[in-house]
Amino acid sequence: MLNFPKQLGRVGLMSGGIAIVLLCLRLPAGAGYVDNYSKWREMTEEMKLGYAMSLYDVFSSLIDPADPKSWAVARGMAECGSALQLSNDMIVDAIDNFYGRSAENWGVAPMSAFLKEVKFGACRMHVDRLLIERGFQALPK
Repeated sequence: MLNFPKQLGRVGLMSGGIAIVLLCLRLPAGAGYVDNYSKWREMTEEMKLGYAMSLYDVFSSLIDPADPKSWAVARGMAECGSALQLSNDMIVDAIDNFYGRSAENWGVAPMSAFLKEVKFGACRMHVDRLLIERGFQALPK
């Protein structure tokens, strides 16, 4: 299961920053630049699970206290993870299902698959609720 900190504060910002750096470096180690289905398939199951955890951590804990919109999105992702008991396996399954649905998706990076399937899919109602409560528009369709 993923870890959901109750208070993110300074530590959450630091770990979110570290997660961004890891994604920019295309980690987990050994994965190289994963920008399509072929490269996703080459990853071991452990690499996929680490990649999934990194994606979720970035989008659920990167909170800029000065930006209420980014707070609402990250908090919505964290609430979604708790409500759905979201696991790394589930995220990997979502990415695999995205690729399996259509060969047109094979040129898309797994990060984009995560955004479509998890952020804009499974977690949409949690994120939208917090955005609307704070006076922002819901996620684009």
